[in-house]
Amino acid sequence: MDTGNTLLSIRDLHISFISDDTVSRAVVGLNFKVNTGETVCLVGESGCGKTVSSLAVLGLIPQPPGSIEQGEIIFAGRDLLGLSEPELRRFRGKAISMIFQDPLTSLNPVFTVKEQIRETILAHESPGAEALQQRLYKLISSVGLPSPETTLAAYPHQLSGGQRQRVMIAMAMSCNPALIIADEPTTALDVTVQDQIIQLFKSSVQDGSRSILYITHDLGVVANLAQRVYVMYSGLIVEQGPAATLFAKPLHPYTRGLLASLPGTAKRGSLLPGIPGSVPDPSDRPAGCPFHPRCSLSLEACKQRLPQLKECGQNHFSRCPILIHSKKSS
Repeated sequence: MDTGNTLLSIRDLHISFISDDTVSRAVVGLNFKVNTGETVCLVGESGCGKTVSSLAVLGLIPQPPGSIEQGEIIFAGRDLLGLSEPELRRFRGKAISMIFQDPLTSLNPVFTVKEQIRETILAHESPGAEALQQRLYKLISSVGLPSPETTLAAYPHQLSGGQRQRVMIAMAMSCNPALIIADEPTTALDVTVQDQIIQLFKSSVQDGSRSILYITHDLGVVANLAQRVYVMYSGLIVEQGPAATLFAKPLHPYTRGLLASLPGTAKRGSLLPGIPGSVPDPSDRPAGCPFHPRCSLSLEACKQRLPQLKECGQNHFSRCPILIHSKKSS
């Protein structure tokens, strides 16, 4: 889905971290966008740069040791990298909100749910006491939590993992932001609760006024949620396109490896295929295509230069010239 109305655009973003004279290049030339009213998934293994990229959007990368070396992060026509800290605070929670992976460590253990959501709202708005109370009850009900009064009075440790994640979603939605960034929000939840959370995200964008950037390593979640997908590996995008196209005709070996590792693709009783090796250390990225040490299709040329992202179908792009060429030849 490409509405032509870009809400968030990240252009040629480079992020590094310096520690003991070692430079780790976590993100190298990242480009992607999120349109108004769509859900975009950023997919990849742990260590590929997904979370770092999302933290950069909100200005949450500590500098030092982090450094945004170049690039632009354009949100609703403004470059967020040019904003001061007070200006960024006005954006956080109001225009852009984030749901982190572990709600137990993200929520303050010494404040009730009511106090924490209330603080988020009052940081940006000044509703009257009655209007604020009604909004709190409506938020808790909208995320499927029972007994709003009991939930609002609870401390985080008194709630289950799924309930805490719903509280985080309610907090993220409390000021009706245009963009919600969800960083692996269902990783620690059982499959039943995970499905309920996914349905909640889907319903939150139905009116077309809100967008979601959903960060995950789970392609099963992506299939159920995303309109468009960016596959990230070693700090850069290796494939991107409409979700249906990416699942039907993946044209990068890394994407194919991720899809092959899904349980539903294997025969019962057989071992799940995996991708050998691991994501390279950002301080020691291999020359050429960063995936070539793990790739069964790699040629000598793959070790020497980084392939460009090239169009291989309608709104479908890949960095693998081997698979793009084989598609054109078939």
